[in-house]
Amino acid sequence: MAKAAISRVFEDRQKDTTPDYDSFQEMTRENTQALCDNLSYKYYFSEKKNIDGEGRFIDEGALININIVPVEVLKRLPGLDEDLAKNITEWSRRPFKRKEELLLVEGITKEIYNKFKDLITVYGAGKININTASSEVLSALGLDDELIGIIMRFRKEYIGADGKEGTDDDGAFTNAGTILSDLQRFSGLSLKQEQDLISLMNYLSVKSEYLRFNIIPQVKGKDGIHYCVVIHPRENKIISWSEQ
Repeated sequence: MAKAAISRVFEDRQKDTTPDYDSFQEMTRENTQALCDNLSYKYYFSEKKNIDGEGRFIDEGALININIVPVEVLKRLPGLDEDLAKNITEWSRRPFKRKEELLLVEGITKEIYNKFKDLITVYGAGKININTASSEVLSALGLDDELIGIIMRFRKEYIGADGKEGTDDDGAFTNAGTILSDLQRFSGLSLKQEQDLISLMNYLSVKSEYLRFNIIPQVKGKDGIHYCVVIHPRENKIISWSEQ
């Protein structure tokens, strides 16, 4: 059933109605597929629920690639400072194949690693999807709290170019080249905020190159093993697969 769910995800991506961008609304939608004999599965792009019942959305395409970003970005991650960031960028075995390899870097303890592990990735060319990036990731990139708040409001309040609520372009930046102008029309920006955005254009994207999602097979309404899968949709490749 888990393999069937992965095939379904690949099919859905090929039929994507917004191939040029991935919006938060689109990526956080839960999908369920009924099979036969009381079998079904569901998949979603979020973490398992925590003790408060809230899910944590994590888009692999909206994380900071530790193999590419400079010290100036890494040092802003929770638990890190300039010395630890330098230890990461200067590690002899970089590039990292798995982010857990950071635990081998001098000074990176499990306690420190747990503070920022959900904000990093080893996949992709370093582009971060502004439509799905968390406030913590945007802060690590160097944006101030006010500008981050404006971006988050845009993603929540903007109804899209089609002027219709409830569609995939709601709250979406649809072109990386118009991120600044979209925000300028939505809310006033200071000169520094405009300059900060311009300086980050090489890091920002509106589409996720890699996707991480969770699959839960169900038998007679009862959940089975949870699987976490990372894929490269454009190449139809499974990058990693693990049981949770």
